[in-house]
Amino acid sequence: MKLTLSPRDLAQAVGVSESSLKRWADAGKVRVSRTVGGHRRIEIAEAVRFVREAKLRVVRPDLLGLPDAPSGLEATGPTEAIEAFTDLLLRGRADQARALAAELYLGGAALTEIFDGPVRHAMHHIGTIWRHSPEGICVEHRATDAAIGVVYQLRSMLPQAGDQTGDHPDPADAPPVALGGCPSGDPYILPSLMCSAVAAEAGFRAVNLGPETPLETLRVAVASHHARLVWLSGSVPEAWPPAPEFRAFAAELAQQGVRLIVGGQGVPHADGALGPHAHRLDNMVDLGALAREVLAEPPAARQAG
Repeated sequence: MKLTLSPRDLAQAVGVSESSLKRWADAGKVRVSRTVGGHRRIEIAEAVRFVREAKLRVVRPDLLGLPDAPSGLEATGPTEAIEAFTDLLLRGRADQARALAAELYLGGAALTEIFDGPVRHAMHHIGTIWRHSPEGICVEHRATDAAIGVVYQLRSMLPQAGDQTGDHPDPADAPPVALGGCPSGDPYILPSLMCSAVAAEAGFRAVNLGPETPLETLRVAVASHHARLVWLSGSVPEAWPPAPEFRAFAAELAQQGVRLIVGGQGVPHADGALGPHAHRLDNMVDLGALAREVLAEPPAARQAG
């Protein structure tokens, strides 16, 4: 994506006059910076924020560095969006799938809604095709690759404060870190990637360690990044850590005031398998809500676990 826009670019993107856009900027409705030569520039994340809050329709997504949206998308409701997204993934239309997701986000949908809605339903449906068709695995792998592209694009549209994974100019002002991945033996990329984007949307600096991540690696990462929130996404039941090892890990995090969240069809449901220090969540909306709750906790509450 582009990094900044001129007022003319943003005005054309949303179908208004440049003078109207400059009036909004002068009124503080959209934040602008100035180049050395005095020209106004608008960061992409700020343009996205403005479009979402002002409920503007984007008529030239290419000017925002986005693929063109499918025609008639502005009239799409939740059910139609799920059906349209599934159809695009089935047909291998990755660019249009990214365009649809971007249009939903620009229209006001949160990442959690997009992940729990179109992405989750589409991948669940596509993941069953192999049972009935020899092409199923090919379709699923192609769809997974497209869905990964959707997540990366949506995360690139988030405000930078919640989307950084590197050092911050002033550590005292840096947002806290959330990190996570999938257990050793779990090769799935998409679930942890979505968790990372949701944590970033909530306001964390999100660090995605991805698939095949041993608990010891998570321990090291928590200490290195001073993480406040950890997720572990399990899609393969056989890959989930043994109960004693996992409970010990969860207890260590709790003693440090770090919240541990788990989710996915590979997480065991047996009594005592997780212990009292892990929070099982079933969807991204709940993950986003808990992430915001953790961010709002005072230091004393965090230390209390």
